[in-house]
Amino acid sequence: LRPFIGPLIWAAMVVVASWPAMRALQARLGGRRFPAVAVMTLLLLLLFVVPLTVAIVTIVGNADRIVAWAKAVAAFRMEAPPPWMATLPMIGPMLVDLWQQAVAAGVDGLFERLAPYAGNVTRWFVSEVGSIGFLLLQFLLTVALAGVMYANGEAWGSTLKRFGRRLGGHRGEHVVQLAGDATRGVALGVGVTALIQSLLGGITLGVAGVPFAGLLTAV
Repeated sequence: LRPFIGPLIWAAMVVVASWPAMRALQARLGGRRFPAVAVMTLLLLLLFVVPLTVAIVTIVGNADRIVAWAKAVAAFRMEAPPPWMATLPMIGPMLVDLWQQAVAAGVDGLFERLAPYAGNVTRWFVSEVGSIGFLLLQFLLTVALAGVMYANGEAWGSTLKRFGRRLGGHRGEHVVQLAGDATRGVALGVGVTALIQSLLGGITLGVAGVPFAGLLTAV
């Protein structure tokens, strides 16, 4: 059951937070539950698919720029250190020495120095890709469980209230209600704030002409 516990908790929080929206959507659809559940589940999928699509489109659209940057790095040659660097107290001579070593080694020499770390970086990247794949699987499982909870939300809520009543009477049932209200309030506060910040940040990056603004917004 361990792989399902995390998605189950996330699905419960998502459904509790968005339950009023689902009920309002169901009312607009003539009181039909299945279309409302389908729309809400699709919206949850879009919350992941849209940022991922924006990131991919940004990378593909800037492929030529990325290649040009790679060529510029390969052709880059460092100049002599500026005179003011040697006048820096304490660290000036050390910086000048490091700069001169970098100039003497060139870009190829720098790549040779970084080569021993390539294996560690590769292993880190592979592990992160595996984590992303696992995260994607967990997200899809969360969406599926949320769809099931949307379809039978009243039954789930009644079961939890009966469980709280059996444990603590009226106070136990009240605790279950408070937990739902707290989950909804925190989720909406954090989620809406993060969404607004991301959109405003993306617009600002785009207006300022920052490269890969779409990718940064998606992340």
